[in-house]
Amino acid sequence: PGARFDGAALLLLRRPPSLLLPCGPAGAGKSSFCRELMSALPKGSAMLLERDAVFAQRRRELRDVARSKRATHADLADAVRGCCVMRQLCIVDSCNASASGREYYRELMRAAARAAEGPAAAAAVRRPAAVGAEM
Repeated sequence: PGARFDGAALLLLRRPPSLLLPCGPAGAGKSSFCRELMSALPKGSAMLLERDAVFAQRRRELRDVARSKRATHADLADAVRGCCVMRQLCIVDSCNASASGREYYRELMRAAARAAEGPAAAAAVRRPAAVGAEM
């Protein structure tokens, strides 16, 4: 079961690193899709960034909505950059509804790819451990 789509999932691991931004309203199945995809990919090849989980953690820590949103945004940006440096598929599980928000993540990935061409790229990008689930 599921083998029919395994080849398609592996195409996402092409180089340069890829960014996947599932779009849709709450309850559309984005998180389920992301978990299924992660289970089909080789271990260590992808990072799943769950925006809701990051925000919930930051909200508990900071207890302020505005500060939590800013911290979540910064954490996700750092993690996207880290995925690029680590040459992992980066999956951002969020509604990703706005075109400007999607473009922001794409530009982060492009900039990180350019930076990764330098010798000290891996040291230049920090990756918070609490942001994503690595598979």
